[in-house]
Amino acid sequence: MVRKFDFTLMTILALMALLSACGGGDGSVEAPAAGIEAEAPATGTGSAGDETGTGPAGGDAAAADICTNEYHPVVEGATWVYGGTSFDGPYSWSATISGVSGSGFVITNAVTSGSGETVLVTHQWACTADGLAALEHGSGPASSVAAEGLTANFATISYSGVSLPSTISVGDSWQQNFVLGGQIEVDEGLSADSTGSAAYHYTAVGMETVTVPAGTFEAIKVAVNTNIEMQISMGAESGPPFSISIQGHTWFVKDIGWVQTESAYNFEGFAFSDLIQLQSYSIP
Repeated sequence: MVRKFDFTLMTILALMALLSACGGGDGSVEAPAAGIEAEAPATGTGSAGDETGTGPAGGDAAAADICTNEYHPVVEGATWVYGGTSFDGPYSWSATISGVSGSGFVITNAVTSGSGETVLVTHQWACTADGLAALEHGSGPASSVAAEGLTANFATISYSGVSLPSTISVGDSWQQNFVLGGQIEVDEGLSADSTGSAAYHYTAVGMETVTVPAGTFEAIKVAVNTNIEMQISMGAESGPPFSISIQGHTWFVKDIGWVQTESAYNFEGFAFSDLIQLQSYSIP
């Protein structure tokens, strides 16, 4: 029989892995928990790792048209540098676009923690007729973290919706959902399965002047409400379901992209805030 103590450790570890995957200005709206039907989004769907997208095929002109986004320039070699502070200290990273095609592109993040360690993480994105869609939740196709003799690995199984519509006006709303799955390994050779979802709900609430280290800009302010639902089970025994709620705002600037995010996290009474700001950028 699995002790409640074990499920408590697994839940904490799952939280750490999920939060480590939640960075980025695209936001993250959790989908309903496994077994609960997600609200059908109005935009394209696909499986994580599917780079075919839903845009028209053929020709550089088609590629340029389908990937054009006023609040996220899709340009080969474009780089943005961000800095942030969270409950575990400061961190920074650079995000660089490569592999631009008629179906999508890749963003490579070089993430540096407060300890100076740098990790490379790639994000696959699709260009669709409705906008740009991140194909994986958070920091890439999988996230992993180890603690207390346990190792957690999570991956994106499927997604729906878009991260950024092709055009955004004040009052617009959209969403993106992810179905997640993973496994938690215990040193004694035991393992537990995890299933769940992440749902991101966005609403453009107004225009604001925002100042960050990279400069002062006129930006569109987007409210981002995120909910993550997870269930952990070991054999026939299941731990209690848990959810993570993230409320925040993200600011986007035309022809530059994402410049700032403020977020407030809540997990079973554990709360903390996060601030991310654009430090510099280079768009060829």
